[in-house]
Amino acid sequence: MTRPYFDLGFSLCLLFDAPGRQQAHQIFRRLGGPIQMNRLHQMQLESGMKRESLGTARGLTSAKTIYDHCLSELLFEVAPADFNQAAELVLGWNASLERPPHWALLLHTALAVTEQYTHYCSFDPVLRGLARSHELQLLPTKL
Repeated sequence: MTRPYFDLGFSLCLLFDAPGRQQAHQIFRRLGGPIQMNRLHQMQLESGMKRESLGTARGLTSAKTIYDHCLSELLFEVAPADFNQAAELVLGWNASLERPPHWALLLHTALAVTEQYTHYCSFDPVLRGLARSHELQLLPTKL
């Protein structure tokens, strides 16, 4: 059974016109639904869209429409996650990495590991390396 985890960057590519969007949509369609997300995804995506709505960001209406559609049609499913266990993993990575990415980005990778996802969907080489080191399969397979 394939159980994919979308990191923040990958999730944003599904909602906004960004580099990687076409590839992210192809992977999303191939995987089918529902795709599990957690409260971290929900907080970051909804907060980001709210902040962008205060400016004049093009594509925000479209992004909000896509996000709302994915939730209402159960293409995205909000699932519980053990943030304490994932935070322990992030702390270890912070100690061992010379230049660790932002903790919230690491937290996505840690949640994919601790919640036993099978695939990690990301365009970030550092996060992909961490996921691979924990035997998650990477999507896209090559950058």
